[in-house]
Amino acid sequence: MNLKKYIAILFLLCSQICFSQNLIQNGSFEDAIGNKRCDGWFDNCGELTYICNAMDDSVPFSLCSGMPVQDAPPNGGIWSLHCPSQWPLVGGAETYITNQNDTAYYLLSAWMKGDGMSGGMMILQIKSQGQIDYILSIITDTSNTWQFYDTIIELGLQETDTIIIQIGAFGSQTDANHLFVDLVQLIRLDSIINIYEPEKIKNDKIFILPNPFFNNLNIYFTDPLNNTQIKIFNSIGQLLYEKKLNNINSKYLIINTSNWSNGMYYLIVKNNNSEFFTKKMVKF
Repeated sequence: MNLKKYIAILFLLCSQICFSQNLIQNGSFEDAIGNKRCDGWFDNCGELTYICNAMDDSVPFSLCSGMPVQDAPPNGGIWSLHCPSQWPLVGGAETYITNQNDTAYYLLSAWMKGDGMSGGMMILQIKSQGQIDYILSIITDTSNTWQFYDTIIELGLQETDTIIIQIGAFGSQTDANHLFVDLVQLIRLDSIINIYEPEKIKNDKIFILPNPFFNNLNIYFTDPLNNTQIKIFNSIGQLLYEKKLNNINSKYLIINTSNWSNGMYYLIVKNNNSEFFTKKMVKF
């Protein structure tokens, strides 16, 4: 894929992400008219509103670890969150999501970049009955250009549980490293609540031809499509395609996508062997 097409895909993807039903109340670090916004995120010094309310953008890096800066990814507005490194790494900034009380699939994503020398990570944790359980982390590379990161995860939550999203640069005792984050989102894929109980994930059994795709989506399975359930969602969790295949010996499925909008899609497949598969796809 050439660079122009890749950039076009990123712009299209962001246009869907920025207007999705985000469970994170402040994922863009700015308001509707472009002013920096700090509420809902906390660092070592407290809620980041103390920075937004300051007369300048100075911050004591030795004590605090998050501040908005005028540097944003494609279609990301003006502001992003800058997280300088700490030693040891205890997290640059974090936000909290509550009132999720059942089993569901979630899409966690963000635009992130390093400083050319060091990367960072975004961590998802669950606080339940006073205990914090590590769930997953998305680790960035060291590139100083904006890149999009995402993952799908199943969470089983109780009403008293808290989801913690934590972001920070990798720290060292000698270097001042930096991570920049923007357009952070956690989207619940409501349409697949309590449907799947995956025992394992094997993405190498499904191939998308081509990917990115245009007016037709061609899906190739390494095994015949016997008792297979297929669902496709867009980037904001809307179910666009659903089909159950029984006693079909073919390994191919062709879906007409001419009416679908450009952007990112997610394929979810469950077969009768309790195997669970996911794939990301792009249309442009």
